[in-house]
Amino acid sequence: MKRERATRLLADMITRLEVGGWPLGLVEEVYVFGSYARGALEPNDVDVDELFLLWRKGEPFSLARERLSSLSADPEAEPAPRDHMLAEFEGLESLVPRPARIELFGRHMKGKINITPLRLLDGDIEDPEAVRHVRRRWVETSPLRRAATCALVALEQRGVDLGEVTLHGQRLFGRDQPAERCFVDLGWNGFGSMGRLLDSGVTWLEVLRPHRTKPMDALLIESAPRT
Repeated sequence: MKRERATRLLADMITRLEVGGWPLGLVEEVYVFGSYARGALEPNDVDVDELFLLWRKGEPFSLARERLSSLSADPEAEPAPRDHMLAEFEGLESLVPRPARIELFGRHMKGKINITPLRLLDGDIEDPEAVRHVRRRWVETSPLRRAATCALVALEQRGVDLGEVTLHGQRLFGRDQPAERCFVDLGWNGFGSMGRLLDSGVTWLEVLRPHRTKPMDALLIESAPRT
């Protein structure tokens, strides 16, 4: 993000702390660190935790604003490198939350999974029952409907049996379905189940940021073949 926007976010945070109320009244200290504190013109994000003291409970909030103003821009400062990065996340860093990066990085480094970045394309689902399922769950203008459609089109093109797919928490078809082989998640909604399903050998397709019109990216996460 631009430094100016990051500064506005921090200033807004100070104002909210000044207003008080629960749970902000529990905050004792606020620190800023990372690329913003070093003066980067385009920090990856705003790291609020430690190193540069912004405010301490009992201090006037005017002092916090003075400290914020003292963090001047430095054209030579670079954004801090993100941790737990893989080549497969290149260009998608802002779309993969840190807990997901940690989980996938660990599994990938242990050789447990393969990750394939995908650019999803608009198209038509071939399976009529899957089409009905998607239309029943989401209205035509929903970003989730488009994300689900693009994801299922990509799976069909890869030869996946949609009868083995769970889409955003629901199996696609009715009773007497085959075993679950693939889980399609839209916008990290099902992240809490990722570890368990990957451990059981289920393939995971994560649509990173569903959108009505913009291009959408996804990560296809598959169990690595045992050697």
